[in-house]
Amino acid sequence: MPGGSIPSFPQEIIVDILSRLPAKSIGQFKCVSRRWRFLLSDSQFINTNLNLRTEEENIILISPNHSLQSITDVGGDPVVLRTLKFQPGLPDTWTEVVGSSNGLVLLVNEEDEKFLVNPTTLNQVKIPDSPLALMKPGSFSMHGLGYDASSDDYKIVTLSYYDTDNEYEPDCADTFVDLYSVKRGV
Repeated sequence: MPGGSIPSFPQEIIVDILSRLPAKSIGQFKCVSRRWRFLLSDSQFINTNLNLRTEEENIILISPNHSLQSITDVGGDPVVLRTLKFQPGLPDTWTEVVGSSNGLVLLVNEEDEKFLVNPTTLNQVKIPDSPLALMKPGSFSMHGLGYDASSDDYKIVTLSYYDTDNEYEPDCADTFVDLYSVKRGV
């Protein structure tokens, strides 16, 4: 290039190119400049990227050694298999995938501890226990993960059933529903 100048591209073209990249690359490009970090962290950009990336078919398998197996089929191309190792912090017990939404995965272990994991970035967050989620004999819980577009937030729903059958209340059961907002942390 004459004079050593670097050509500049319109912002719309840069955004269009970056929004089509995998999340891992986007994470790396946050280090390019403050402007790019701001752009790549913007919720509108993230939603655009998610909408473009949802066309890929992904299968995630969890193995006993706390690693995720991610299998991607990109339009008939050979299947890509990646092993993603969890960060330290997950208890050394069995873990079950109970939900996923927009690439995030909700895991629950045998102690009923919940973890929200991003297999692409390997970030994980332990979800606090609900005050209603009392572990007692005869209890059963089901969990789900979903995205609420109206509040741009992920929600975790826990349905807990407690068998309180006793001599004073025969055939009695209590059911509780707990809704956890990832954005608000409550």
